[in-house]
Amino acid sequence: MAKAIFIAENMASTKLGSLLRSAKQDTPIENGCIVTLGDLVAGESDLYEAGAVTANTDDVYLVDGVELDSDEQLTKGLDDFENPANKPFRVRKALAGDRFSISASAITGKPVVGEFVEVPATGNNLAAVETPTEGASLVCEVVALWTFGTRAIPMVRLVVK
Repeated sequence: MAKAIFIAENMASTKLGSLLRSAKQDTPIENGCIVTLGDLVAGESDLYEAGAVTANTDDVYLVDGVELDSDEQLTKGLDDFENPANKPFRVRKALAGDRFSISASAITGKPVVGEFVEVPATGNNLAAVETPTEGASLVCEVVALWTFGTRAIPMVRLVVK
């Protein structure tokens, strides 16, 4: 099965390094998922323990790991990539007005243009909703459904509210 893709189209975190963090967790995770950050990893000064959402009010970050190491060649599609367990990966803090796209597979439920996705009560995937839940820590409007690349990967363009 294809893995999720994340594209930071127009996000403050592309210019403000303070909105980026490094995290790791003990299970693999796909780009486009969401995580909470816990304590610093023992002995590290800027690497946080990542975990699943436990309430829709949790402070969340979007997983945006680097798909290739500098010595690798591109032999697979971006949808073949997964951040491995116990290895550092990058996460981004989304701000109001940010625009990004993620694979439809990274959203629980069916996204519909003009409706929303938000932080779920539990888990690592954003949840499609008709109307946002009051108090949800991250709410994004679905502004487009589109297809990425020659593999025709279904994507969802989102704007943070």
